[in-house]
Amino acid sequence: MTDIFFWSAAETALRIRRRDVSATEVTRAALDRMTEVNPRIKAIVDTGGNLAAEALEFAGKIDVAGLPEDPPPLYGVRDSQLTLPH
Repeated sequence: MTDIFFWSAAETALRIRRRDVSATEVTRAALDRMTEVNPRIKAIVDTGGNLAAEALEFAGKIDVAGLPEDPPPLYGVRDSQLTLPH
C-alpha cells in the first residue's frame, strides 16, 4: 500500500468511507510522519502539548460513530477549521 501521507485529502476521505483504512490509522500515519520529518524541516512550531492524543481521540470517535449515510466529501479529514463529531 502507498504511504498514507502521500494521499490527497479527497483520496484519504474516500478510503475512510470505503473502510479501506480507519481514521485512526490515517491519524497515526500523519503523526508518525510529523515526528519523523519535523526535526529536519521545523514546520510545526507548537503542537499544543497534547496534539497526538487529541488527534487520535478525534479519529477514534469517527471510527466508533461510523459514517453518515451520505457524508460530505472530506468527512473524516480534520483540519484546524473542523470540529469534533458529536
